[in-house]
Amino acid sequence: MAAPHVSVVVPLYNCLALTQAMLASLEATLPREVTTEIILIDDGSVDILGWADLTIVDAADPLPRKLPPGIYLFTFKTHLGRQSISDYPGWWRSFLYSWKIADRYGFDRIIHIESDCFALSENMFRYIRDTQSGWAAPWCRAFGFAETCFQIICSDALAELGKLYKQG
Repeated sequence: MAAPHVSVVVPLYNCLALTQAMLASLEATLPREVTTEIILIDDGSVDILGWADLTIVDAADPLPRKLPPGIYLFTFKTHLGRQSISDYPGWWRSFLYSWKIADRYGFDRIIHIESDCFALSENMFRYIRDTQSGWAAPWCRAFGFAETCFQIICSDALAELGKLYKQG
């Protein structure tokens, strides 16, 4: 059986230290047999320039033929941000852009984790491994809808994400 592979997508904006801490947490808790690529999608941050060992790709440019090893960041020059609790075009742009990346590089699924999500337990990794189809997100009982900070989008559901991307 091949080692599990996970494509982790992290949308972010001006949260360099928080994102680095989340990635350190992810690395510390990720089962050793899991291989990953880490993709950061940025909504026009100004604090990423100090991040060493990071390959930065302008989201307006064509996607590279191959992804370089390591952590890479696709960045948008303009910040769309979040205007209210229910209006956050920057998050949507980053989230939907993950489909373009997944489509280009043939990912079999995307694990969408927001930069402030640290609750990745062994049970969560088992859930990631065992989720082989569909689009899954934990249910938030407090607000009565799916949690946006953690989602698994498998290959059979990537077409739905692509439809959203193409709608703009």
